[in-house]
Amino acid sequence: MPGKVKCVVCGYPTDEDLVAQCPGCNSYVCDECADLYDGYCQNCFNKAKEEY
Repeated sequence: MPGKVKCVVCGYPTDEDLVAQCPGCNSYVCDECADLYDGYCQNCFNKAKEEY
């Protein structure tokens, strides 16, 4: 049975096997937030945006 992890963006508890991991920092991101931030957490998304 999968465990629950909290999304670093919204804090919503999500099943571990249904959550994405941010490629920038390996934090857990729920599907909805991953869609908003192209698979990244909000912090890494904003950092990448600032660099370009």
